[in-house]
Amino acid sequence: MALRVGKVLYWIVFVLSAIVVGCYIGLKSWAKPPKPKPPEPTQTLVTVQPTDDPNTEEDESQGEPTTVPAVETKTRKEDCYTFLVMGMDDGNGNTDTIMVVTFDVKEKHVSVVSIPRDTLVDVPRTIKKINAAYSVGGIEEVQKEVSSILGFPVDHYITVNLRGFKALVDAVGGVDFEVPVNMNYDDPTQNLHIHLKKGMQHLDGEKALQLVRFRSGYANADIGRIETQQKFLKALAKKLISWNSVSKINSFADIFAKNVKTDLTVGNLAYFGLAALELDTSSGISMNTLPGDGQVTYKGIPYYYELYPQQVLDIINQSGLNPYTEDLTLEDTNIFQAP
Repeated sequence: MALRVGKVLYWIVFVLSAIVVGCYIGLKSWAKPPKPKPPEPTQTLVTVQPTDDPNTEEDESQGEPTTVPAVETKTRKEDCYTFLVMGMDDGNGNTDTIMVVTFDVKEKHVSVVSIPRDTLVDVPRTIKKINAAYSVGGIEEVQKEVSSILGFPVDHYITVNLRGFKALVDAVGGVDFEVPVNMNYDDPTQNLHIHLKKGMQHLDGEKALQLVRFRSGYANADIGRIETQQKFLKALAKKLISWNSVSKINSFADIFAKNVKTDLTVGNLAYFGLAALELDTSSGISMNTLPGDGQVTYKGIPYYYELYPQQVLDIINQSGLNPYTEDLTLEDTNIFQAP
């Protein structure tokens, strides 16, 4: 199986840009959160019993109980924001890496969940893998499908390309990291060459790129790659948040301008960057991958990743990903499974 190029994405890119813009360039007065999203109505079914009250309409006073829709509104946590973070395959228009981030500014906690690229989704198209959503309807379609799975709206989006990740690691002077396995892979057609030894080492941008691209040597393939990505990104986040050299301001700003697309304003970025400075990188960041089975065949197409509904729901409610004050239920989610 050919090695897929994994784009590494993470909320830390906009955090970094916010620190640069908000803290060092003197734009703290510009820092402001995004406008609150309106409450999300949810539809449930309620049963109306017949009544003998003479003051009611005739069709409501006779016959069998009826079931009608009732709209409820969930309560959003204060100062809690959700983001879609994603990257693209080279040339084919699909997303390769998809993450959803919930930043609870009030509680000083960030929850990150990775959604495997082959996740089976409830859509009318032939290829029902979530990584095809972007080629069908762009960022809005990805937001729609991700929100449907998780049961809550994803408010904002951030995309980062491969060059940005490499430049970012180099800009902070590299990262010390424990490489989990020996990594050796060559694909001249992609100009891709990966050669890393197992163990603790200092990774510059090029070596970090090799680390997060590698997937063929894990027993659980893409899930193993996601786990390594998450560990590396947490190490990178720790270094970025503790980093305070003014000398690299222009470099960071240039990296952000060239490699990041987002619907957040400069003021929004400054707000989240300042808030991120207060995070405890040991306990204030949680990372998970939606659990499932990656060996499912659906309508003759193999290697779909079918989510485990209850385990997904547990992660949503217990990791801090849920932006509501109430727990979500399976009825709120739309987790599609092969018949």
